[in-house]
Amino acid sequence: MTQGKRLNNVGVTNELLTKEMLLEHEPALQDNQLAALFFPNTGHITNLTAVINQLSSTFRHLGGEIIEHCRVLEAHTDVDGIRLKTNQGDITASKVILSAGAHSKTLAKQLTGVNVPLDTERGYHLMLPHESRCIQTPVTSLDRRIVMTPMQEGLRLAGTVEYAGLEAPANMQRAHIFLQHAQPMLKTPLNSNDNVPWMGFRPSTFDSLPVIDKIEREFLNFGHQHLGLTQAVVSAKMIAEYYFDESHIIDPKPYQLARFR
Repeated sequence: MTQGKRLNNVGVTNELLTKEMLLEHEPALQDNQLAALFFPNTGHITNLTAVINQLSSTFRHLGGEIIEHCRVLEAHTDVDGIRLKTNQGDITASKVILSAGAHSKTLAKQLTGVNVPLDTERGYHLMLPHESRCIQTPVTSLDRRIVMTPMQEGLRLAGTVEYAGLEAPANMQRAHIFLQHAQPMLKTPLNSNDNVPWMGFRPSTFDSLPVIDKIEREFLNFGHQHLGLTQAVVSAKMIAEYYFDESHIIDPKPYQLARFR
């Protein structure tokens, strides 16, 4: 059974494109591409900044307050509440949600006493601001292990994983090398002027499942590996069910902190 058929059998709709069909769909690709799997029911974000701004605006409209550049250095629970030591002073809260990605491990230990087996898979990308219309849909190369994603800010080239923790300096050569991998896939030279390299931390647990749980007054929501944006809505729904003491639509047990005790 082919990979495409296996995916269709579990509900991940896809169709096989011949070389001719692929080039008709994405004419900018070189004719050295043999075939492709097309996923018609997927989508991607074209402007992450706009998404963040909209979420922030909605949160403030609902009465929330956003304190920017406020790093939580320590978090401890006592009889008066949950005390947060930050670089902008101390804060005491009645409830907190820990959703700090790869930076959640230390704070989770302080709040719950559990040492979550979480590490960071560092990911890189290279943004080409003058190539936003190069291709129409995201293209992933199985051979080159690279993803090209068209966005409003340009063409994003991404791929690979680096295990180097939170403290090691970024190796931006890992971002710039994407240009060498992407160019042979396209008919015309990519405009790399004003390119912007980037590195970020993917928070990954040893079993590849996130931590979504409630421990007394602490709500935990981190460790989504490469799928934070994809799983955000479902994770938020599960946290809301914990907060309002509602029945869970999805079995929460596989994501609970108890699996690491």
